[in-house]
Amino acid sequence: MKNRVKNALEKNCDVLIIFDADSDYQETKSCIEKTIKKSEVRIFLFPDDSSKGRIENLLEKIINPRYEHIFKCFESYKKCLGDKYKHPDDKAKIYAYKDAHGLIEKQKKQDENPFTREEYWDFENDALQPLKHFLKRNLS
Repeated sequence: MKNRVKNALEKNCDVLIIFDADSDYQETKSCIEKTIKKSEVRIFLFPDDSSKGRIENLLEKIINPRYEHIFKCFESYKKCLGDKYKHPDDKAKIYAYKDAHGLIEKQKKQDENPFTREEYWDFENDALQPLKHFLKRNLS
């Protein structure tokens, strides 16, 4: 990533980095800033550019409300497993959501990009406002 950013900056391109914050927002942002060492690089960290987390946390918030029952199944599954077993992580939940709609197979065949279908995602959800604001501010 560092070389790609360096090459883009040398060509006077605008550079936006959108990355997962993971378990520590500030630590992740500092690490990226130290690695890049360029003030003209703008950074957005999922899920909302202020909290720890990953893109999967944002995606779970923006699922189409008519499919919320799919995630409720995970809660039943976790309850069934109890504390004895490891519970599915956020990546597994999003993968299962996409797979339940047949989107994994379609994506493999490149029939469609499942992240652009309003049928599956609520693109008007307030959880997307920080990302939309970042993109508007930096791409205008």
